[in-house]
Amino acid sequence: MTNKPTANAFPFLAGGGELGELTRQYDWQATALGPPDGWPPSLRATVSILLKAKFPMFLWWGPELIQFYNDAYRPSLGHTGKHPTALGQKGAECWPEIWPLVKPLIDQVLGGGEAVWDEDQLMPIYRNGKLEDVYWTFGYSPVNDDEGHIAGVLVICTETTEAVRGRQNLEVNEARFRRILEQAPLAVALFSGPQFVITLANERVLAFWGRSRQQVMGKPLFEALPEARGQGYEALLQGVYTTGERFVAHELPVTLERNGGLETTYIDFVYDPYYEADGTISGVMVLCVEITQQVLARKAIEESEARFRSIVEQAPMAIGLFKGRDMIIEVGNDRIFEVWDKDPSVIGLPVIEALPEIQGQGYIELLEGVYDTGVPFAGTNLRVQLNRQGQLEDVYFDLLYTPLRSPLGAITGVMVLANEVTEQVRARQKIEQSESRYRTLSAELEQQVHQRTQQLQASVQDLLRSNENLQQFAYVASHDLQEPLRKIQSFGDLLKSGYGDQLGDGADHLHRMQTAASRMSTLIRDLLAYARITTGQQTREAVSLADVLRKTVADLDLVIEETGALVTVDSLPTVRGDPTQLGQLFHNLLSNALKFQRSGTQPQIRISSQWVSVLDLPASRQPSRRAEAYYRVEVADNGIGFEEKYLDRIFQVFQRLTGKSQYAGTGIGLAICEKVVANHGGIITAHSQPGQGATFRVYLPEPSANLVSS
Repeated sequence: MTNKPTANAFPFLAGGGELGELTRQYDWQATALGPPDGWPPSLRATVSILLKAKFPMFLWWGPELIQFYNDAYRPSLGHTGKHPTALGQKGAECWPEIWPLVKPLIDQVLGGGEAVWDEDQLMPIYRNGKLEDVYWTFGYSPVNDDEGHIAGVLVICTETTEAVRGRQNLEVNEARFRRILEQAPLAVALFSGPQFVITLANERVLAFWGRSRQQVMGKPLFEALPEARGQGYEALLQGVYTTGERFVAHELPVTLERNGGLETTYIDFVYDPYYEADGTISGVMVLCVEITQQVLARKAIEESEARFRSIVEQAPMAIGLFKGRDMIIEVGNDRIFEVWDKDPSVIGLPVIEALPEIQGQGYIELLEGVYDTGVPFAGTNLRVQLNRQGQLEDVYFDLLYTPLRSPLGAITGVMVLANEVTEQVRARQKIEQSESRYRTLSAELEQQVHQRTQQLQASVQDLLRSNENLQQFAYVASHDLQEPLRKIQSFGDLLKSGYGDQLGDGADHLHRMQTAASRMSTLIRDLLAYARITTGQQTREAVSLADVLRKTVADLDLVIEETGALVTVDSLPTVRGDPTQLGQLFHNLLSNALKFQRSGTQPQIRISSQWVSVLDLPASRQPSRRAEAYYRVEVADNGIGFEEKYLDRIFQVFQRLTGKSQYAGTGIGLAICEKVVANHGGIITAHSQPGQGATFRVYLPEPSANLVSS
């Protein structure tokens, strides 16, 4: 029979609680260690420390790695399984499930390598009747024998399974929480600390801010969104952070930089304090929903309703809105109250109560029919008996009953438009009574029109004869008047070439004679041009003003080059007209702009155009035939300009504002311009100041615009 060691026999085994007792009672004779009295002092000292320690400790000793552990380690072995068999057992036999993991660590320590330390290491062990995932924080340290050789491995460890699982659960919960926030239909963000650093933001809040995650995460809110400063949100956040009181807001405006510019948006949001586990407030959680579209839509509806009510109230026609099938008077303007001979106190009453006299006249049934079917009703010259000033009166109306619908299309009421035509009906009745007399008047008027037509036809013939005479005069002027002038100039040239050196002072007289003849020839040509425009036949075709200006600039190329002028032609429209006359118009305008320039200044001329309404025509000038729209073509220069008090004078024949010695010309050019523009149904005017240049504005009808007589 083996003798069991006792605490008295081996003092180093004294104490140690349950494991101390089990160690003393264990049959060590059956192990490679033998009885405790044969154990080396180093083993005894290590076992004594292990048993008395309050920290979980485990010892492998000798080549077979015989095991010791203490009470502090005991709970890690579970209720059933390895305890108490692990005591005195070989390591390989005790831990088959993890031996491939721990044996290399043991060999590293026994081989003289460094001690091993690891935290939260997964070591699955068999306990409580099953294999469990167990996490450890442990250190493997060498234990020397009495000769200084490594004879064992001391394990100081603690099980961290609960802590690891708690942390894992926390990470899972945090990940789940973040997924929930990311997938939430609300915009969610967390602002941490007194600087409100953005530590959480889901995709919806990033989209609302118009920022990427990289642009905002880890930054103070008002640094990431500087445009949000000064809108009152700093004080709101500070209030929640310092007091812990929730803040809720509806339809609050906030201006943010989105889509390349500042936008005013509207949000419903909640600011909630964010509490840490110890109850301190570490930040503010915000949940918000952007309702910009809803707010704008509602405001648009409210504005529309307000405009509609305003229109109803100010409309000259009698208008009323009846709500529901009971036809409750909801809105009425002054005109309808006047027609009914009532005041606004009837609002809120059924129409049959406000106007009991219409019972039995069929109008209530018509209103109900429109409400039930949604089909409008319209009637003219309808007789209605109304109580006015205490007695029934026959009045006549043009009526329109229209169903009112909700945004979903449901009929909610009926709108009534009533135009009283009592006077017209009675007047028509009188007209019908005297129809014969008016037919007689009509016949007489027709005779007068026929006579007037004949007179106009005679006037037209006279005008045609007058135009023919003018054309004959133009022919005579172009041949008979120009011929003597050509001879004067020709003989003058012969005198100058043949006898110029003999004429003496007579040469100056000859030069003056030729200059006067040249001016006379130019004057005759301008008069002919003016006469042709006045009497000539016009062609009507599509004319590109861009082409006209291109040819005009080409014709004036030499003058433009000599003067160094800068001519800019913007995009120009196409109009209907006579291309020859339009060419003459812009040739005269550009010639004047090049002629009347300030000395020492580069001439700058710009031709541009703009579409304008008939309402934009200058009040001082009106065309002979008004169109609905016009093209305004402007020819602007930086020349000498003129005083606008002479505006009407410059378009008259032979009118000049400068001396002939300064600027050549006949004074007919602008008169020709005005005649061309008038021929095309337009007007011409100008704006100028002395020394500030001049701008001539030509208004030509838009080709698609309708022409009407003015």
